[in-house]
Amino acid sequence: MLERSPNGTKDIISTRSKAFKELGKDIDELKFNELVSFIQENPTVLKRPIIMDTSRFVVGFDNDEITTFVPSESRNSYDYSYNLQDTARSTF
Repeated sequence: MLERSPNGTKDIISTRSKAFKELGKDIDELKFNELVSFIQENPTVLKRPIIMDTSRFVVGFDNDEITTFVPSESRNSYDYSYNLQDTARSTF
């Protein structure tokens, strides 16, 4: 994920999360192994949703970007704008 993220940890880590605030460090000061351990111990620090395929990567809730993952023939037959938001709320 970090390789695909233009802004590194800033794109995937929620700096508003309680775990991040309790860390008391700049996330960029952590060594890679420390970062992985921190995320494993505190998965809520990841921004959600994270959606990936072989060529695209979307972090955070953005109707327009998320909808691009739905096949075009399906997009026209269903209003995803409302239901994606409801799904994101109920899933997390």
